[in-house]
Amino acid sequence: MNEKIERFNSRFYEISSKKSKGGKREILLVLHEIMPDSTVYQDNGISWKEEYVLQAIDSLKGAPLAVEFINDKKDAIWGHGMTDEVNTDDGKMPIFENSEVVGSFIEGYISDVEIDGVVKHVLMGRAYIYEQRYKNFVDWLVINIPLGNVMGSVEINGLPENKNVIVYEDGYKETGRVPMVYCYSGHALLSNCVKPADKSAVVLEINEDIKNQNKEENLMDEKILAQFVDSVKSTIVEINSKNSEFEAKVAELNSVIEAKNSQVTELNASVEQLTTALEAVKKEKQELWDKEDVLYKEMDVLKEEIAKAKAKERVGELNSALAAFSDEEKSYAKDEIDAFNADPMTSEINSIVTKIYSEIGKKEKEKSVSSEQNSANSNGVDIFAEVYEDNKADTDNSIF
Repeated sequence: MNEKIERFNSRFYEISSKKSKGGKREILLVLHEIMPDSTVYQDNGISWKEEYVLQAIDSLKGAPLAVEFINDKKDAIWGHGMTDEVNTDDGKMPIFENSEVVGSFIEGYISDVEIDGVVKHVLMGRAYIYEQRYKNFVDWLVINIPLGNVMGSVEINGLPENKNVIVYEDGYKETGRVPMVYCYSGHALLSNCVKPADKSAVVLEINEDIKNQNKEENLMDEKILAQFVDSVKSTIVEINSKNSEFEAKVAELNSVIEAKNSQVTELNASVEQLTTALEAVKKEKQELWDKEDVLYKEMDVLKEEIAKAKAKERVGELNSALAAFSDEEKSYAKDEIDAFNADPMTSEINSIVTKIYSEIGKKEKEKSVSSEQNSANSNGVDIFAEVYEDNKADTDNSIF
């Protein structure tokens, strides 16, 4: 684990305070968490392994940072904006025609960060937004990031030599699958209305420049204030006649300081209220997600019961269709009947009945041919019949 651990609040997203260079504004993001092993995975079943992340990390450079706008003003977002999946010479490729590229990644690196008090091993990404072209969006981010209204979702793709198919360690599986050979094709910023697969995928900005700038401004204010007080004291010493005037100015200055301190106290109280409200919203959101998970599980159970009922209904249909046949006739299509009982939903009843009728026809034809042959034999001459001899020797009249 890195000795230096960056600490962030997962609901605190901040755009860099640096002035945009060339119309671009830098931001810092967590793309996804890196797991200790495949028994730990995201809600979508993916488990990221550091070895393979390091192999693919260079592909993040230049990858698009994208959003799906929901209005013409382009100041509010939704999801990935995927519209379809097409076949290419290199395999299947998803198409994100409803999304727009608002920036690009500069680099990616692995770091340990503390998010909501929990240290996590993550893939970080440094990127920039085209502020000149999406100023309304940047303004929207500045407002909505502290409110927790923005999430993130990384996008990966297979390599051309693998027909754009992602290669997984130990093969594909629903949970605990580990992407092994892939590239980072982009990252989407999402509205909080879309449930993220990785709750660690947040936008972060340490903003040391803001802190340093505030420190410098405070130091400057303190220096100016100190110079002013020194000037006042010097003037009081030199001109005792104006002592009362300067005392009044000092009192006025103290009053201004007290007013500022009061404002700071009120601001701290407001921040505490906002923090409490945000925690309440987080709790409510988690409860909704938990309810959603329960509903999905109940839906899966209902689907399974419906499938069983349909399969039972199909077996009943087959039994009705075969009721008119004897057991011997049913044996003509035994393999097909067994296959139907094993998978009633993909087998055809008509094909089973047709085969039985076909076999019955064959049997009747064979009986007919056999009957004709027997008839022909009864009307002809049997050349192999026993021969009666009339000239056998008369042993009783032998001269010997």
